[in-house]
Amino acid sequence: MELIAQGRDADVYALDESRVLRRYRHGGPTGLESRLMTYLAACGYPVPRVYEITDTDMVLERLAGPTMLDVLARRPWRVGSLGRELGRLHDRLHALSAPEWLPKRFSTTDGDRVLHLDLHPGNVILTRRGPVVI
Repeated sequence: MELIAQGRDADVYALDESRVLRRYRHGGPTGLESRLMTYLAACGYPVPRVYEITDTDMVLERLAGPTMLDVLARRPWRVGSLGRELGRLHDRLHALSAPEWLPKRFSTTDGDRVLHLDLHPGNVILTRRGPVVI
């Protein structure tokens, strides 16, 4: 498997042209994360499709495109438009009601809206279908 990305807690490997493996180094919240991603996708929020999970691994849709951070580094004059896009992604997420099964640490203080906790330009892939949050 080819390592194609590394995050704070997980490594991402290419499986094929349409799927990646996100492997958490020390176990991860794969059950909760996949359930939330499926919920968000059903609400129309742009997240990768989840195919399979284990205690440490998630097989996800492979996204084609640069991160918003990569684009900002190469084209700093786009900071205004990309900043507005990031703000829209935050607004869209916070407009969604938190499901009752979502732990309070992933929702607003009153527990009624979903929070990402790490939504920044490095976690947004700019695909042909639009930005997708990872």
